Amino acid sequence: MKKTLTNVIALFAMGPVMATELADGDDLYEKAGPDSAFVRLINLSGQTMNATVSGKALDASGHCAMSQTVIVESGLHAVEGTGWNWQQQMEAGQVYTIAVNGDVVTPFSQAADRNPMRAKFEVFNLTGKPGISVRTAEKKQAVFSDIAPANREERQLNPLRVTLEIATEDSVTPIEPIAFSRGRTTSMMICDDAGQLAVNVVTE
Repeated sequence: MKKTLTNVIALFAMGPVMATELADGDDLYEKAGPDSAFVRLINLSGQTMNATVSGKALDASGHCAMSQTVIVESGLHAVEGTGWNWQQQMEAGQVYTIAVNGDVVTPFSQAADRNPMRAKFEVFNLTGKPGISVRTAEKKQAVFSDIAPANREERQLNPLRVTLEIATEDSVTPIEPIAFSRGRTTSMMICDDAGQLAVNVVTE
């Protein structure tokens, strides 16, 4: 009988988080009021990127980096950086992720739901490569399959520590072990880097 993903990943022992952790992740939603929305920035330019939204800083240093998430009141907001500007009517309870390359802005939005008993895992395909898959390295069990360019996928996981890899049509990229924790969101950004894949994983 074929094992499910949950059965496969349950074989791994828990361990320390090996992904980058962004500060204030534990109480981000607790600090927010019922009329709050959330904004964050992904840097696709390879340069240090600084932006602001409602006077709050979004700093993403380095290629494929993600800023901390900031809280804003629902309503119309402008996210402004050097040479670019993006406006959006932001709804309460939504997370807005803005991937910026030069003056090209690719926005994503999703509900700010967090299960205190499970971990959330989200993957952004920010490359031009079709059909990117994320799978367990040892068992080759798919976590996400065929993620299209400029798309995001998510799923809930039980707490675990697992080694993953990214598979494309012509390459396999190993990833350092990741520990998924209850009530936390782990984000994987997959970006182009001179014909190769750049991968950044952060937990917030």
